[in-house]
Amino acid sequence: MSRRHAVVRFLVCFPLVVLYFAAPVAQSTEISFDGQVRVRAEGADRSQRAQEVIWDIFQRTRLGLRADVSDEVDLYVQIQDSRTYGSESSTLSSSFNVDLHQGWAEIHKPWGEAKAAVRVGRQELAYGSERIIGAVGWSNIGRAFDGARARMARGGWTFDLGAFRLTEDVPTADASDDFFVTYNGYAFPDHDVRAEFYAMYRDDDRGFYETTLGEHAAGRIGPIRFDHEFAVQLGSRPGADVEAFLFSMQAHARVGARAELGAGIDWVSGDDDTSDGTFRYFDLGRLFHTGHKFYGLMDSALALAGPAGLLDPYGRIGVRGPRELRADLTVHVFYTHRDFTLPAVVTPPSDSRYLGTEIDARVGLAVASRTRFELGGAVLVPGQLLEDRGLDRTAVWAYAQGIASF
Repeated sequence: MSRRHAVVRFLVCFPLVVLYFAAPVAQSTEISFDGQVRVRAEGADRSQRAQEVIWDIFQRTRLGLRADVSDEVDLYVQIQDSRTYGSESSTLSSSFNVDLHQGWAEIHKPWGEAKAAVRVGRQELAYGSERIIGAVGWSNIGRAFDGARARMARGGWTFDLGAFRLTEDVPTADASDDFFVTYNGYAFPDHDVRAEFYAMYRDDDRGFYETTLGEHAAGRIGPIRFDHEFAVQLGSRPGADVEAFLFSMQAHARVGARAELGAGIDWVSGDDDTSDGTFRYFDLGRLFHTGHKFYGLMDSALALAGPAGLLDPYGRIGVRGPRELRADLTVHVFYTHRDFTLPAVVTPPSDSRYLGTEIDARVGLAVASRTRFELGGAVLVPGQLLEDRGLDRTAVWAYAQGIASF
């Protein structure tokens, strides 16, 4: 039996083995379960060129088991099956969709007037608004990290320190990819406001390394809900030093009991000359952001802008109805931060930085306890820059999604 067969069988059988032994263990261990089944259909024509809209149906199924072994030790295992309908030649065969999404042990105990915890194993990380590090819940697979995280909390302060291995040595190169993070925050006791400060370092032993320093503040002051983030990225890559920044500011205000108006701007710095020895593009691809929450639901603006960076001013209106009915409409106006300069033989030059306008709409409804249904869509109308590149056709995208959790 191959190693992969053995791993998959272990992941499938492990919950059954735990259940078998649960009765005698339950006398000293509290065991609980959680789970989710999510099905989403997506259809898109993102190419700005004539083609048929292609629909895919995704399903993500998660089953988690938590064991409170003692007052100081917790264990958690979460198995996940992620699949695309019709991607298997037959459901009689296995395509190895089952994997370990999370599996960690945590020790936590008082330390003087503080609370300390150390978590070791595969785990999700989600900090702040998830603009820099997130679990990417929208993805059909999601993101987790292999490593260890220590946390200390005292009063309104929280201090995190983590070390994670992203890629192990590969046969063709004696190199690995390591990621270190410290993320610290303070919740103001007299206000619904939290301020956070972080530092991250990533080194892949192949000439790429970055240090990212930043701050994030979010909360509510009276009727205004705000979210702000600023980060700088320093480091090196082959042939260039890295000097880049990210800025975000958004504010929303209540209008009556059920409506909210908001506006904001996202600024991802770019570069119009990557050959001058300085790389000024804030490369979110080297971090672990949750892109679908920002820069438009279609998830195409960053890719279209590329190293030129992105300016994204937007406005939003949201309403709430009965039974947790929620709807929102957002309008993004995309510009590149720098001139878009690719060789003329590949892409015609353009005097414009206007990428286009995207209109996003979503509606969500709680149809039962812990069961929700969502509809959404986006339309991207190309701007002058895209038209000059020959991408002059409106792009569309839509989805329908059901989520049941326990």
